[in-house]
Amino acid sequence: MTKPSANASAVPFGAGSVHLKARTLTIDGTVTASPNPAGYNRKTETGGAAGGSVWIIAQEFAMGQSGRLTARGTDGGTHPSSTSQKCGGGGGGRIAVVLTGQDANFANYDIVKNASAVSKSTGSAKQRGGSGTIYAETPANRKGHGWLIIKGNGLALDPCLFTRACYGDLSVCDYDKVTLTNAASLYMQERMTLSLESGTIDVAADSDDNGIYFCGGTVALSPVAEFWNVTCPIVLAAQTLPLADGTAWKI
Repeated sequence: MTKPSANASAVPFGAGSVHLKARTLTIDGTVTASPNPAGYNRKTETGGAAGGSVWIIAQEFAMGQSGRLTARGTDGGTHPSSTSQKCGGGGGGRIAVVLTGQDANFANYDIVKNASAVSKSTGSAKQRGGSGTIYAETPANRKGHGWLIIKGNGLALDPCLFTRACYGDLSVCDYDKVTLTNAASLYMQERMTLSLESGTIDVAADSDDNGIYFCGGTVALSPVAEFWNVTCPIVLAAQTLPLADGTAWKI
């Protein structure tokens, strides 16, 4: 999530990867690691192609009004056995922007609004692709533990397609801030820990489907952990919460 460099899925038209490293980087257009729909549409009876990865490291970073970062998955093709049933959509990719310059920040660039790692799929809840991740870090953050953003495409998903918080050998999801917006759900699986001892969860009020779904797992809370939405905070005392299989925790 913090150093994305992989290409997309095995579907032939999956997206590639973009890695930009510069002292000063200004983007006035779009940097994209999204599949080519024109090429993909030649394969109409397959699942959607997944988004790739965009990884940017810069001391100074500026985006024009039209600046965009995208790593989107495509819609699925038509199922060969039914003209009305879609194949599964491709999942969103990974975007990470790490700013290294002194006092660098995202004050002049709305990364939540202008970066997109969603799936463009529109099938049923079980056929849509899951959202990818957007990661932002400045010198004010702990290295590798900055701001994780999960943004959906506005459509509800089946729980099996929620965005995973941890992958591979990583067993603790520990970020200074986690934002969930536009029908985004964070999925915590068995043996994984969501640590809020040094950070906050920001759950936007733009969708009732924003939330955290626990299929096992643990939450580690600081002495005063704050859960925010647009209207009110919820404050919990210091504790560690083991969660039963299938527990849904929404704010």
